[in-house]
Amino acid sequence: MRRAHVVVESWMIDYFGLTGDELIIYSIIYGFSQDGKSMYMGSRDYLCKWTKCTVRTVQRILTDMVDKKLIERYVVVGQKTRGYKVNMDKIEECIKDDEIHRKSFPEVVDEEKKKVNQFI
Repeated sequence: MRRAHVVVESWMIDYFGLTGDELIIYSIIYGFSQDGKSMYMGSRDYLCKWTKCTVRTVQRILTDMVDKKLIERYVVVGQKTRGYKVNMDKIEECIKDDEIHRKSFPEVVDEEKKKVNQFI
């Protein structure tokens, strides 16, 4: 048995609004390209196996994410498949927005109950 996994980060849902198959596909691409240098070079069939979708549905999801500028598409010379990378600029926007949010709504410690409350 071969083991594989994907990591779903909360910002993928909170900031990008990803759900379902789109979230799984983005997470797979993120896993391969989160270092900012590498990219996902796998087939659409691989994404179909993870999502139980048709090739056509996977292609539509990839095209939508490229149009939304969540991922970038690359044509690799000599390869049949295309390469995909997450758009690091979009991820950095999320981080900046989150930092601004934290400064606007700092964590407050309730000394009496020794709990940390965060205003959202």
